[in-house]
Amino acid sequence: MEPQDDPMGEEAVDLWGAEDPPDDVEDPVVTQATRSSISASNPWVLYEAGIICAREENGELTKNSSGEKIIVLREWNLLLPPQKIALRRQSIGRADWEKLPWTGHLCLLFTRAWEIGRMLSWLKKEGKTEAMRTYLDTCRRHWTDWMRGQVEPPGWDERFNISRDNWREKFSLYERDLATQKDLEYLSEAVFVFYTTTHLDKFIRENNKLWGDFCKRKVDREGNILDALELNIHGYDMTIPGITVPMNKRTVIRESEKHFSFSTKMMIMAIDLYEDEAPANFCHFYSLRSQQA
Repeated sequence: MEPQDDPMGEEAVDLWGAEDPPDDVEDPVVTQATRSSISASNPWVLYEAGIICAREENGELTKNSSGEKIIVLREWNLLLPPQKIALRRQSIGRADWEKLPWTGHLCLLFTRAWEIGRMLSWLKKEGKTEAMRTYLDTCRRHWTDWMRGQVEPPGWDERFNISRDNWREKFSLYERDLATQKDLEYLSEAVFVFYTTTHLDKFIRENNKLWGDFCKRKVDREGNILDALELNIHGYDMTIPGITVPMNKRTVIRESEKHFSFSTKMMIMAIDLYEDEAPANFCHFYSLRSQQA
C-alpha cells in the first residue's frame, strides 16, 4: 500500500469516533506512540541493536547484498482503523507518526541516502554513465526512494486555486514527502562526493579500524570471501623466499564502493565537507548566503 493511500483521514475519524467511543483497554501501539519521548529515544540505538530491522527465523539480522541491515518500516497505512482513530484523538497523524524513532522512517532516510550515494560512486567507478544518470529514476520505479511509489493525489494540479488553510490532508502530506525526497537526494549527493573525492580514502587509510569494512578482502578459489585483507604488493619482490608485505595504510586496497558500512559519524562528516566545499553559486541557498556575506 502506498504511503499516501490513507482512507482514514480526519473526516473519517470524526465520523467514526462519534459512534465509536475510546476503548477501556489500551492498545500497545497507541500507548507507545503517545507516551514515548522522541527526544529521549535515539533511533540509531534502535537501528544498531537491530530492533527496527528484519530478522531471520533463527534471530539473525537479515541483510541485503551490500551488507545493509533491512529496516522494517511501520507504515501508518498498515495500522488497524481503531489504532488510527486512537492516535488521531491524540493529534497524531501520519506526519507525526513517521517522526517517532521506532517506526524506522528516520533511519530509512539517512541509510537510503547513503546507499544511493554509494551506488552512484560505484557506477561512476565502473564507467556506467547512463545507469548513473538514471539511477534516481530507477529507485523511483522500484519504490526504493522516499516516495515509495506515491503518485500525485487527485486534484494536485489545482491545489494553488485553493487556500492552503483549506488543503486536503493528502495535499499537505504529498508536499511534505516531495520536500523530504529532495532532502534525500541532497544527502545522496553529499555521500557521492564523499566517496569520489580523496576525503574518504584518507579517512579509511588513517583509521585501521575501518579497513575491515571498506578494504578489499581475499577470495578463495571457490569465490568465497575470506576474513583477511588483500594487500597491494607493488614494490615487493614476491619471488624472494619468506618475504612478507606489511599491512599498513599504503598496502591496503580501498574498495569502499562495494561495502555499505553506514555510520552517523561519517554521514555528518560527508555533509559538513559537502557544504564547506560547495561553490557559492551551487544552489539558491548558497547564492543567497554569498550575497549576504
